[in-house]
This record gives sequence, structure tokens and C-alpha cells, in this order.
Amino acid sequence: MPPAIWKPSLMVYKIAVKCFTYNHASFIRDAMDGFCMQETDFPYVCIVVDDASTDGEQEVIRQYLSEHFDLENEVTRNEETDDYLLTFTRHKTNLNCFFAVLFLKYNHYRKKAKAPYIQRWVENVPFLAFCEGDDYWTDSSKLRKQVGFLENHEEYIVCSHDYLSFYQQDQMMATKSTYADLWAEGRPEYVDYSLDNYFERWWNQPLTCVYRNCACLDQMPRHLYENFRDDIFFYYVLKEGKGALLSDIMGVYRVHDAGVWSSNDNIQKNKLGYRNAYAIYRNEGDDRAITRMDRELFRMVTVLLNRHCFGKAFKEVSGYWSAVPHKFFFAFAAKLNAWFLAKIKRHLGFREG
Repeated sequence: MPPAIWKPSLMVYKIAVKCFTYNHASFIRDAMDGFCMQETDFPYVCIVVDDASTDGEQEVIRQYLSEHFDLENEVTRNEETDDYLLTFTRHKTNLNCFFAVLFLKYNHYRKKAKAPYIQRWVENVPFLAFCEGDDYWTDSSKLRKQVGFLENHEEYIVCSHDYLSFYQQDQMMATKSTYADLWAEGRPEYVDYSLDNYFERWWNQPLTCVYRNCACLDQMPRHLYENFRDDIFFYYVLKEGKGALLSDIMGVYRVHDAGVWSSNDNIQKNKLGYRNAYAIYRNEGDDRAITRMDRELFRMVTVLLNRHCFGKAFKEVSGYWSAVPHKFFFAFAAKLNAWFLAKIKRHLGFREG
């Protein structure tokens, strides 16, 4: 018989933070530091799931727990199944901070879902947050600010914030925040976003988001999507309400060669963005998704043309003709034609006037 699954105590957490990590031994301490530094007036639980890392990350996490958590008190629990080892414990000094760490015994990627393992912590909390093991938070008031905002603004479903990017290979932090252009004429507390402008830019970097734990999360049509990524997830979240982007810079997105997203080259990123936007358009019939399809395709095609990959560029453009109503294709073709003419003029040294 399988071992009995231990249920958490009657502690009512205000928010559960989900951290799925794999081979982030060099980075995971920064992520856990960001979790533990949170100054709140409510208890919160951080769920760290290591997917059988091969770089020693599980040992790094165990060492971190021994240094910062009381592993001998009455709260601590250990559990083992055929799939994982679990340690649940409380921080030594930040008594509002609880960790549930699952050390998976084998890699679950495309083999078995991890979500059922953490359901006992997320099913009853009003708010959820997310941070991958290679990103990290820098503001000790992050959770308090975002939870407070959502509690005081019932019409909002998700709250995100500004952040910086750190380029691991160059050991260089970006000089401007991701949304610096929004604050060029002043720095309001926040700006709104919704499905009306969702496809104009990326509002929901996962490390920045706190969102309501609503019924819609269990009703998303994941089976319709081959690649159910963050951009599709937050599309369905925003069907339930507005989003707010706080102007506070409260986290860092790490760009490195082993990152799931940042390791892709620009053409691959554009292609993934295009495909996901097209999947939303196809399944939901939402013309607003074509805004992103147009943008990602234009970036991809112009790069291919600059590389003299004319056949590949033609193939991508031909696919767009088949994918969208022709009025959108003609608008795209006019934009591409203008780009091409401008390139010819520059090549010939043409100067107007």
C-alpha cells in the first residue's frame, strides 16, 4: 500500500509561492533568499519542487534548509513516496515563512504531472505566486504590497511589477528596468492592462505575478494547446478581470544559456510567441491575438531576410496568409514592403529632401 499522505496543519496561508526548479544549483540560493526575506503580517508557504536535478541542486537546497530552518520543531514533517521526498518546515526567525520542499526521485518532464504533489498547499489559499529557481526577488515587501493591492482592488485578478534583467554570462545587470518606457513621464503607482492590450507587450513575467486562486485556474482548456506556456495561462487569467503592473522594481530575471526561455535564439523565441498567439486565435477566435502574431512574424522574417534565408522567410509569410483573414495579411505585407524599401534606400545611400 502507498504511504499515508500527510496533510498540512490548520495553518491558513495567505499565499502559496510555487518554485519549480531543475539544475539551478548555482542560482537557487538567490531564489530562496528572496522567499525568506519577505516581511508580511500573514503566513505564506513556498513550495520548492526540484525535478531530480543532476548538478547537485538538491544538496544545495538541503544545506540551505539546515542553515535557515528549524528542522527539529513540532512543525517539521518528512514524507517519502515512490516519487519524492518531502520536507515541510518553518523558518528559524521569519515565523511567517514556511517551506514545503519536494525532492523528486526521477525527472518528471513529459512523464508525470507535478501539480498533484502540491495540491494540498494551493487548494485553499486565496493567492498564488510563482518564481523559477533561476530568478529571484529583491524587495522584502513584494508579497505584502501585491497581496494588499489585490485585497483592496477586487476588480483586479493579477498584480505584476517591474523588474531588471541580469545577464549571467557577462555578469551584468540591465541599466534600465523592463518597463522603463512606461515611467518616462512620471512614475505612477501602477498601470492597468487587460485583454485589450495584452498582446501589445509582455505584462506577466512569472516571477513578478501574484494572482487570485480562482476557479478559472482549474477550468483552463489545456488540452487544446500543444505548448501551454505562461502567455496562454495569463490570457485565460485575464478573462476573469484586469491586471495591474506596479511601478516598483522588485525582482530580477536571470538570462543564461541553460534557461528554458533565455537559451532560445531570437528566431526561436519569435516562432514560439507566434505559435502560441496563433493557438489562442484559433481556439478562442480572438482577433486581438493577431497583434502579437504580426509582431513576432515581422521580427522573425526581417531577421531571416537579413541573413539571406529567403526560402525560410517565404515559408513563414506563406503560413501567415493561410492563418489569418486576408485584411490582416495585407496590412502585414504593407509593413514588410515598407521595411524592404527603406533597406534598399539605405543600401543605395538614398537621402530624402
